[in-house]
Amino acid sequence: MAEAFVVSDAAEARQCVHYLKERRISSETFLPLDRMQDPKDGGFHLLTQGSRVRRLATLCVQHNEKFLQRQEGWRETGPNAIDRTVSHLLNGTIIADSLEEAKKTAFNDARKRGLKPRVVTLDGEVIAPNGNMSVRSLGAAGLVEFGGAEQLEEMRKQERKLLEADKDLATLEDESGKKQQQEAELKEQAREVEGQHQAMEQLLRRLDAAQTAEQKLIQRLAEQAEAASAKVDGSTGDMQKLQLEREKLESELLKLGKKHFQKLNQELGVDDVREVITRGQAERSKLQTELEQFEDFFRQLQAEEQRAEQRLRSGGRLETLQRDLEQYQRDIEAAQKRQNELEERGKVEAERCEAVRLRLREATLAKEKFDVDIRSRRSEIQQLKVQLEDARRRLKKQNEKVRILLSFKCTMFRECSEKLIEVPLISSDPAAMEQVLSREQDLDDMAFQDLEAACRSIVVDYSLLPPDKQELAEQTKVFDAKNVEAEYVLLVAEIIRELEELSPNMRAPEECSTEEEKLREIRHQADEASVESQRLSRGFEAVKAERIARFMKCFKHVEANVHPYYKSLTSYDGFDGGSAYLDLDDAEEPYNGGITFTACPPGKRFFPMELLSGGERSMASMALLFAMHSYQPPPFMILDEVDAP
Repeated sequence: MAEAFVVSDAAEARQCVHYLKERRISSETFLPLDRMQDPKDGGFHLLTQGSRVRRLATLCVQHNEKFLQRQEGWRETGPNAIDRTVSHLLNGTIIADSLEEAKKTAFNDARKRGLKPRVVTLDGEVIAPNGNMSVRSLGAAGLVEFGGAEQLEEMRKQERKLLEADKDLATLEDESGKKQQQEAELKEQAREVEGQHQAMEQLLRRLDAAQTAEQKLIQRLAEQAEAASAKVDGSTGDMQKLQLEREKLESELLKLGKKHFQKLNQELGVDDVREVITRGQAERSKLQTELEQFEDFFRQLQAEEQRAEQRLRSGGRLETLQRDLEQYQRDIEAAQKRQNELEERGKVEAERCEAVRLRLREATLAKEKFDVDIRSRRSEIQQLKVQLEDARRRLKKQNEKVRILLSFKCTMFRECSEKLIEVPLISSDPAAMEQVLSREQDLDDMAFQDLEAACRSIVVDYSLLPPDKQELAEQTKVFDAKNVEAEYVLLVAEIIRELEELSPNMRAPEECSTEEEKLREIRHQADEASVESQRLSRGFEAVKAERIARFMKCFKHVEANVHPYYKSLTSYDGFDGGSAYLDLDDAEEPYNGGITFTACPPGKRFFPMELLSGGERSMASMALLFAMHSYQPPPFMILDEVDAP
C-alpha cells in the first residue's frame, strides 16, 4: 500500500469518501482505527527466532512522534494510533538480508510450518504471500536520474553531524551541570563562613557585655567595701566613747554611792538603805540594758566588718574574672584571625565562582551557538526531506508514465495479435510474449518489474518505418507516444474519411450538434442534481444528528434511572435490591440497532433475560417502564395485571 490516510473511525472514512465523490476528486485509501484488529503473530516469530539474518518488520520500524505536533487532535492518541497502523500494515512481514535467505524463508521454512509471510530483502526484492516475487531495478528506483543516492548519502552525513552536535551539546550540558554544582557548593561554603562570622560577632558582643558587667560589679564591690570600712571605723570610735562613758559612770556611781550612803547614814543614822539600793539597782539595770544595746550594736558592726572582709576576699573572684576576660580577649583575637582567614578564603572562592560563571557564560554562548547551528541543520534536513519527498513523487509519476507506456506497448501487441497483424521483431522471449498476450491477467494487476522485464525482452524492428518515425521510436517518451498515437489516429481518421467519402453522411453535423446540446443539458442537470444532492445530504445529516441527539438524550435518561427503579422494586428487609443496565448494540447509529436490557435479581448472578422467571421479568419490565415514564411523564398512567406472564 503506497499511500493511505489514517482516520479515527469508519464513519469519518465514509465522510471522507463522500466528500471526494462530491468534489469529483480521485479516490484515496482510508484506514479506520476502529476497524484495525490487534495483529496476531500467527507463528511468524518462529521463523525469525534464533536467526541473525531475518527479523520481523514490526520490530525494525521506528516513528518520530514530533510530526504529530502539527495535528491538534492526534497529540494524545497519536503514538498509539501510529503503533496500531504500523502493526496493521507490517503484520506478517519479515525482513531478510539477502534474496537467498528470503527464498529459503518463504519457500522452505514457512511452507513447513504452514505459514504465508511477506518477505522483503534489504535490496528491495519482495516475495508475496502467494509466492510472486518482484525485483526492484535501478531504473525504476530512479537513483541515477534524480540523484537519490547522493541525496541520501548527504542526509546521512548531516544526520551524523547532528548526532555529533547532540553529543557535544550533551557534554556541554554535563559540564554546565558540574559547574553549577560547584558554584552551589561554593555558595554553601560561603554561607557557612558567613554563619561562623556572625556567630563570632555574637560571641564578641557577649564577651564585651560580660566584661562590662564584671567591671560594674567590681566597681560596686569596691564602693561597698569603702563604705563598710568607713562604717567600721565610725563604729570603733563610738565603742571607745561608750566604754569611757561607762567607766566614768561607774566611777561616779561609786562616788555617789559612797557619799550617799555616808550622808544617809549620818542623817538617818540607820543601816537599811534598801530603797536607795533598789533605785540604784534599777538605774544599774537600766544602764545594763543600755550596755547590752551598745554590745548588740557592736556585734552588728563586727558582722558588717566580717562581711566587708568577705567582700574584700571576693577580690580573688575578680582576679578570676580578669583571667577569663583575658582568655576571652585571646579567643576574640583568634576568632578575628579566623574571620580574616575566612574572608580571604571567601575572596578566593568568589574569584573561583566568577571564573566558573565566566566559563558557564561561555558554555551557554557555545550552547546557544550549537542550538542555532542545530536548528539550521535541522531546517536543512527538513528541506532535504522535502526534496526527497518531491523526488519520490517525481519518481512515482515517472514510474506511472513508464507503466502507461509499457501498458500501451503491451496493448498494441495484443491488438496486433487479435487482428493477426505481424509485428517485426529483432528479438523476443516466448515466455514474455505469452505473458504479454495472455488475457488471463490484467496489465494493471501485473507487477511493474514483471511488466518492465517482459517488455524489455521484446525488441521491435523499426527499420521499416520512415526515418523520422525511426528516430521517434528510439527516443519515445510518454508525451511523445501520445503525440505519435494522435498522429496515427488522425492518419487513420483521414483514411476512414476518404473511404466514407464514397457514401458521406450529410446529417452528421446536425446530429453532432444535437448530441452536444443533449450533452450540455445532461451536464447541467447533473450539476443541478449534484447541488440538490449536497443540499439534501446536509439536511439529512442535520436530521440524523438531531435524531441521534434526541434518541441519546432519552436513552441516557432511561439508562440512568432504570437501575434505581429496579433496585427500589426488588429491595426488601435486610437485602439490597438488584441491578439493571441498558446497552446499545450499535453506537454509531443507535436507532438502527437494538438495546440490550440486562437485569440481575438480588442474590443471583447475571442471566439472560429469557432465563429469568416470569415475576423477575415483570419486575424488570416495570422498572424499565417507570424509567421511560420519568423521561416525559404523562398526566396519569394505568397498569393492569402487571404480574401476568
